[in-house]
Amino acid sequence: FSNALKCDKTNPKIYLLFGKWELETKNEIEKSIFLLKKAIEFNIVDPQAYEIVSKRYIEEGEIEKALNLCLKVDTDWSHFRAGLIYQRLEQHDLAVPQFQADLRFNSNRIESWDSLGYSYLILGRIMAAKQVTEELRKLGKPDIALENKIS
Repeated sequence: FSNALKCDKTNPKIYLLFGKWELETKNEIEKSIFLLKKAIEFNIVDPQAYEIVSKRYIEEGEIEKALNLCLKVDTDWSHFRAGLIYQRLEQHDLAVPQFQADLRFNSNRIESWDSLGYSYLILGRIMAAKQVTEELRKLGKPDIALENKIS
C-alpha cells in the first residue's frame, strides 16, 4: 500500500483500502483514522470510514464535521448519531427526522425511541411524546421520567 501511495498520492481508494487494512490486520487505529480522513478529504463515500471518522471527530469536539459525515450516508448508525448531534446542538426539529429514520433500521432501539420522545417533549409535541412512551412500554422498557414529564 505504501508503494501505491508513493505512486498516486491523490487516489482516495488507496487511502481508504490502506486505512481499512491498517485497522483490520494491524489494529493501528491512529494510522487508520489518519488514512481514512485523507480518503474522505478526497471526497470518497464509504459508510464504514464515515462511521469511524465521525466517532473520532466527536471525540475531538468537531461536532459539525461529524454531523456532515453522518448526513452523507443512509445507514443504521448514521441517523442515530446525527439525531444525537442535533440534540446536543439543541436543534430538536432536525433531530426528530433522524431518529425516525434510525427507527426504520432499528425499530426496537430503545435509545432512539427515548431520544425521539425527549425531542418531541422539548418541541412541545406532547401527543407524539406520549405515543413514544407507549411504544417504550410495548418494548418492555418504559421511561418513567419521560412519562412523568408528560403528565
